[in-house]
Amino acid sequence: LEVRTSVSIDPTTGAAEERALFTYEAIPRTTIFYFDVVYQKPEHFGLNLGLNKIIETAETGFELFEFLGIGGMGTRGFGKLRIFGLDKKLSKKQLAQIQSGNLVNEIKELKKKLKETKPEDREEISAKVDKLKEKIKQTYEEMQEITSIWESANKRMQK
Repeated sequence: LEVRTSVSIDPTTGAAEERALFTYEAIPRTTIFYFDVVYQKPEHFGLNLGLNKIIETAETGFELFEFLGIGGMGTRGFGKLRIFGLDKKLSKKQLAQIQSGNLVNEIKELKKKLKETKPEDREEISAKVDKLKEKIKQTYEEMQEITSIWESANKRMQK
């Protein structure tokens, strides 16, 4: 961190206040931070949103960092960030692979938990497994309908 020295200015006189010298630490300009973003299942938080919407919302927030800034002394120009890599958006296929993999893994974990749990708790876990299986089935049926629409469009285009 850089240690910087500054002085408080009296707003009425516009001059330095007496005994108002202070120091603060700041991250040097052009510092690069690396981080990963982990998207949690929105259902765990009572949200009925798809993975695409969650990613879109997070990336919109990242884009605003450049204008809003984070941390203190924003009026002095501190806290401005630019998030790189937002142009590396995932394809629909990649998102589907992630989402389906997450659902399958969650079902596997619940089934494993089901074997180890007390009989009185098994009904609740079984209901969660059934709900996830139903979600996979519904998504599959929706994708079949979408595929049918695109197949029809492709046939019409080739005529």
